[in-house]
Amino acid sequence: MIYIENLIIGAGISGLSNAFFLKRNNRDFLILDSQNKAGGKIRGQYIDGYRLEYGPNTVLYNNDPFRDIVKHLQLEKDLVYSNPQVKNRFILKKNVIHKIPTSVFSFLSSKLLTFKGKISIFKDLFSKKNIHDLPVEDFIKSRFGSQIHDNLIEPFLTGVYASDTSKLSSKYSLKKLWQFQKESRSIIYGLLKKRNVQKSPIVYFNEGFGYFINKLVDFVKENLLLSCKVSRIEKNNDFLIVDTECGKKIKCKKLFISTESNQISKMIFDVSLKEALQKIKYNSIDVIHLGFEKKKAKFNFNGFGLLSRKKDNRNFLGVLFNSQIFSNICSKENELITVLVGGQNNPTIVKENPDEVLNIIKNDMKNLFKISEFNFERHFRWREAIPLYSFNHDLVNKEIEKFNVNNPNIFINSNFLDGVSVSDCILKSYESVLKSLKIS
Repeated sequence: MIYIENLIIGAGISGLSNAFFLKRNNRDFLILDSQNKAGGKIRGQYIDGYRLEYGPNTVLYNNDPFRDIVKHLQLEKDLVYSNPQVKNRFILKKNVIHKIPTSVFSFLSSKLLTFKGKISIFKDLFSKKNIHDLPVEDFIKSRFGSQIHDNLIEPFLTGVYASDTSKLSSKYSLKKLWQFQKESRSIIYGLLKKRNVQKSPIVYFNEGFGYFINKLVDFVKENLLLSCKVSRIEKNNDFLIVDTECGKKIKCKKLFISTESNQISKMIFDVSLKEALQKIKYNSIDVIHLGFEKKKAKFNFNGFGLLSRKKDNRNFLGVLFNSQIFSNICSKENELITVLVGGQNNPTIVKENPDEVLNIIKNDMKNLFKISEFNFERHFRWREAIPLYSFNHDLVNKEIEKFNVNNPNIFINSNFLDGVSVSDCILKSYESVLKSLKIS
């Protein structure tokens, strides 16, 4: 049996961040991962002059722990900031591409909403404070009306979570808006109070997010064991015993678990937590990259991306204009777009043959953006891509909180808790390590 003070299960961004902060605090640790490569959902390639990301394509540089990692690994020179000129975001409504309004004037003149839809925004000023969680659809419609929900909020959240807003938790998927109405009763008042807060930059790396992962791996590789799946976790007095399928039996004092909820439910000893974690569902997503010469398209890709509405029953959730956002994606003569397909709004398409899906999306993009020819195409499928922050997520969180009280030496931090973004995961890992340092 191996003894280690700190054991980390999962070598995605959360687990690697746990390892980074433990090493920075001179703590002994070991990381296990069932896969033969670290990084979890962060995967990418550089092919034929195009830089591809199959997981996150953009990251907010918005917290000190993230900046600490970048600075310590001497990666500041490798950061690529998003193009400051790319501010346009688009919504597809009944085959017409509309700019999302970003000012009072553009909101008033936008054809995304009727006059009735625009004045319904003021319902929020007279709405009561919500104490108990609500599905996003109910929460937004009660405060801003159906048009704001259908044409703005629902497409945005579909792009983030690939989920149906009638099943999505407002408290957890719209955290800032939920907090605004709790503090100020009105979301509009809350937004006005925060209007002068500086926005966090969106960043990338010269050689992609895989380069960032590789640098993290290099920093902790002496304590990293891949292709080692955990089968069971047991309590033994003040210690934890972890059995693996690679022949290792490990005894540890503190345990950090940073894998998907369904994997944790199979290994954890607590029956109530096991049942709660099994309630968390993941959406399947197809990621399709399409490259083409700029002169082959008639659409001006001067923007961040485009989102579709659920009402229009399109084959895709949204499109990122990668080469417009970051300058290092491809040559200046070409464009790269990433099309996201599937989720709760279209779960059947991700069960189709990948070649058929690719052809469907290519035809959609040709018609939508008037692209005559592609010179690059790639398809990638995630069976379990994004955790669903469903309306019963409060119950899951309460079970985890109860588990933490009874097991203060076990820290669960993964993207199914308090945020799916890379920066959210890094921040949660940092906080869990801080808590662990207070335990003798």
